[in-house]
Amino acid sequence: MSSISETKQLEEWYVNFLKLFREEFSKLSDEEKKHISNFHDYHFPCQIEVFWLKQPEWQLIIETHFEDRPDCEITVNGPYDTSVFQDEVKIILNHTRWHVPIDNSEPTKYYSDRLAERLHGFVEMAKNALFMDWKKLNGMTTSLVGKNDIITHFHGNMGDFDYRALIQHIINETNQQLEDSKTQPTSEAPSQKVEYSKGFATYFFPPIIIGKNPRRTVDEIFHGVHSTSFSLYDKEPFDVMFDDIFVLVEKDGFIGVYTDNTEKSLEILNTIMMVFVLDGLETRIVREHELSEIEFDSKTHNIVSRSFSYDSPRNKLFDEIPDKTLEYETRHVDKEHIKKIFEKSSEIFADKNLAEDLRFLLEALTHMKDSEFSQAFIMGWKIIEKHLSTNWHKKQNTINKKIKFPAVDVMINDLKDELQEKFSDFTELRKIRNSYMHGKKIITQEEAQKCVDISKELVLKNSKIG
Repeated sequence: MSSISETKQLEEWYVNFLKLFREEFSKLSDEEKKHISNFHDYHFPCQIEVFWLKQPEWQLIIETHFEDRPDCEITVNGPYDTSVFQDEVKIILNHTRWHVPIDNSEPTKYYSDRLAERLHGFVEMAKNALFMDWKKLNGMTTSLVGKNDIITHFHGNMGDFDYRALIQHIINETNQQLEDSKTQPTSEAPSQKVEYSKGFATYFFPPIIIGKNPRRTVDEIFHGVHSTSFSLYDKEPFDVMFDDIFVLVEKDGFIGVYTDNTEKSLEILNTIMMVFVLDGLETRIVREHELSEIEFDSKTHNIVSRSFSYDSPRNKLFDEIPDKTLEYETRHVDKEHIKKIFEKSSEIFADKNLAEDLRFLLEALTHMKDSEFSQAFIMGWKIIEKHLSTNWHKKQNTINKKIKFPAVDVMINDLKDELQEKFSDFTELRKIRNSYMHGKKIITQEEAQKCVDISKELVLKNSKIG
């Protein structure tokens, strides 16, 4: 059978399925309709699009309900050979039909982004299927329900199955749900929908395990797994307060910050990360795109949902993502030691000035690791200039007065006695900064390193950190 006839056959299968499903659905009582699963929502208007891979024969099926698109719009992409699947998918993802906001309140998040994430996971699983009997999975499904869509990973060709039998199964399942509901005790007052609070989370990166370091199995080593997963019931969490904000820490390095303020979450997380760096544990700055959105019960502090994206290697640590083959070995850290570092981070966070300096320093150190020497220099110079301004005001006794402070070279000269041997260093760095900002100067690794080292020394001097 040719690919064209296979495609046509699947399109007709879905047209027949939708028609019969709606006929049978109309025969149900109002009470029965209430018990139809969210996974079987084919209300008007309904569009279905299929991404079809030949080997293994898998399909990613997207059901949507766009008001501006025709009802019963069936689109079958494929079946595609492995060699062309990704190229074909990229073309489709850039089509205007997917470049629409998921939610009007967040106009920059598009369905194409959500779909790209799911297709990435689909492709990664297909790569792993090269060494497995994937035909044993035939007929199995995994579905993810969104606000206005359902994305299903179907193992096999949906068109090979009897749509009449599938509809009958859905009806039987609905009737069973109704019967089960009748046997459950009913309360006098209708239950109210629970409203959960929102927050943000991320992982330590490179990854860590808090507490006993479990030995990787031979299978895990063979498959290149460096990161160990834990069940939701084996996370051994502890918590720390940052001002009035609750922070949850789990044994696999997950950190949840219980506030919906993005800026505040990043401030807390990066204060933590920098204190860990100063303690000798390598980690990287957390960027906004690396934040996971969480929902939590404000009374019990239990996390009820977690989202994620594929935007960085850090986010591959989330449990829902199958690709655990990171290039970094997971590091073991003592739980009591970690708790002390978090407590120290909480104390430092209360000192807003010091916490800000630490976050600048973390930014500079991260840029150095990434060989971004100009950016590292500027972040280090930011700390130095702040130090100069503070000490100049103290010397002039104008610390609480609103006066315009002079140019940096003037402050350096006025503080010559206090700076002592650092006077020449500050003068040299100021000239490098000016040449870079106002000319075509390229910052070298040595220049950036010197600036970052001096800024680090300034931050640690007279602070509570060793």
